[in-house]
Amino acid sequence: MKKTKIICTLGPATDNPQILEKMILSGMNVARFNFSHGAYEDHEKRLKEVIAVREKLNAPVATLLDTKGPEVRLGDFENPDGVTINEGDKFVLTTKECLGTEKKSFVNYEGLPRDVKSGTVILINDGLISMKVDCVKGSDIHCTVIDGGLLT
Repeated sequence: MKKTKIICTLGPATDNPQILEKMILSGMNVARFNFSHGAYEDHEKRLKEVIAVREKLNAPVATLLDTKGPEVRLGDFENPDGVTINEGDKFVLTTKECLGTEKKSFVNYEGLPRDVKSGTVILINDGLISMKVDCVKGSDIHCTVIDGGLLT
């Protein structure tokens, strides 16, 4: 029994029963549906195809529904081109609306100060930028930049 699982994300390129069959026969164990993209109707059609093909092949293929999480966003910046922050910089994320600077930015998730604590690492821009929480004071999250970059 193999312990490694092969997870394949389905999309328009796999909307063919013959392709799904080849994927399963080649070792796909889990069919992943990325709900961050595509319409629910398209995912439903793909799910029905996976069920039909796995029943035809009598293959144990699981389904993984990767749902879209909340979108936490930074606010606008004084400079419309954004600001660059560097490793070691001090930076404040705040739930009080403001125009962002190289020292501070609004974040639209009101619960963020409750959800983080000293030592928490916050990832921005799909993880390209990271900062570590130093402390939380009310609606302000004081951080030190670990990996810098352009905030827009």
